[in-house]
Amino acid sequence: MKNRLPLARKGIGFKLTTSTIFFSSIITLVITAFHLYARYTYDVNLIDLKFKQIQDIHLSSIISNLWLVDKNELQVHMKGLLKIQDIQYIEVYDNEKLWASAGTKHHNKIVTREYPLKYAYKDKIVDIGMLKVGASLHNVYQNIYQELWVTLATNGVKTFLVAFFMLFLFHKLVVRHLIKISNDLTLLRVKDNDRNIQLDRNRAQQETDEIDLLVNAFNELQKELRLSFLSIEEKVQQRTQELLQAREEAIAASSAKTEFLSRISHEFRTPLNAVLGFAQLLHTDDNLTETQKSNIDEILTAGGHLLELISEVLDLSRIESGTLALTLTAVRISDVIDESVSLVRPLAEKKNIALQWQGTKQQNLLVLGEKFRLKEVLINLLSNAIKYNVDNGTIIINTETSGSQLRIDVIDSGMGLTPEQQQVIFNPFDRAGQEITNIEGAGIGLTIAKRLIEMMQGEIGVESSLGKGSCFYLLVKLADE
Repeated sequence: MKNRLPLARKGIGFKLTTSTIFFSSIITLVITAFHLYARYTYDVNLIDLKFKQIQDIHLSSIISNLWLVDKNELQVHMKGLLKIQDIQYIEVYDNEKLWASAGTKHHNKIVTREYPLKYAYKDKIVDIGMLKVGASLHNVYQNIYQELWVTLATNGVKTFLVAFFMLFLFHKLVVRHLIKISNDLTLLRVKDNDRNIQLDRNRAQQETDEIDLLVNAFNELQKELRLSFLSIEEKVQQRTQELLQAREEAIAASSAKTEFLSRISHEFRTPLNAVLGFAQLLHTDDNLTETQKSNIDEILTAGGHLLELISEVLDLSRIESGTLALTLTAVRISDVIDESVSLVRPLAEKKNIALQWQGTKQQNLLVLGEKFRLKEVLINLLSNAIKYNVDNGTIIINTETSGSQLRIDVIDSGMGLTPEQQQVIFNPFDRAGQEITNIEGAGIGLTIAKRLIEMMQGEIGVESSLGKGSCFYLLVKLADE
């Protein structure tokens, strides 16, 4: 049984909790800021009321003391004012000169008020000085700090309690059921008829929620998948039987085709050899006219071409059916090239084509292959290089070792191939447009060459440009000496 799915470290519950805490914290900070601003405004208004109290009740006494120059009485009065909460210092100025003061003057967290001192004398208002009162905001800020921490702590505790309660509730109502569904799905098999997803619900619970709907949908989907799987499995078995039968029929047909081609080639070759033999005898008759000799030459040429075509079709059929077996041995490549060149040189001389062998020519250079089939491949490439070359052209054979491989290039000065022709040149019976010319061929030779060289664990390819000739190359493995 597979292990149960682990609870995700950052699952839905975790994201819900962190989102709740974050959002609640933002709301708490905003509400706290408004609350603290209201508290600050309230405390500052209380200080303003104390300033107004001094102005309404005590200002007249201070004016009288200053008018009567009763400094002792004024000091007593000012000390009495210092007993008012938050009042820090009091200063009395006589014509912009400090005349009396009480309390300690600080410059931080202070709010001040200035009151002109005017005395009514003989129906005149006489400006006799100024009263300056300073009140401390220390208590205001201290109250704000205390309320800030109390509010944050209280709301923080509430937020965390609500968040963890939501986490517990969400885990109980949702997360644990999702985990159960995930674990059941990992153990679910389409072939199991009696396995359904079931939640850990209280049997007495009658109401259904979205989780139940999800489970029901999964179970219905499983039923449909099971039916579809059984139907597909049945069709696969049926198609498998059909394919096996078709394969047996194809093998039988291939075997019959190979047998047929083998027999028919034998039946063709016997009379064809007789025709070619009698044509050769007639050709030696000195009593024949030139026209008769020309006709016999045509018979010999056509018969030879037909005999070659029969051999190629038979070889291709044997390769495709797997009945052609090769015995790979160490072959001296110089012998293969020399023998191949000797066989095609008369054909090259008829078109006055120069045939050269360049590159490495070591007598002891050995490759892995079958000599007869390797020579067959090379002769095919050389014959094509001659057929599709121009008169007075050139053919260069170049060999070069690279690592554990030997590359054999057959380079001609012919018409070349387009990229499209290079894609189809190795397909059977595809002459890449040359079937419209008077050059003989059935489009099988390169196909056979490709299959043979691949059976010898090698590779064949072409590099060509239209109008600049072609380079057909073989890559064969070097053999251990």
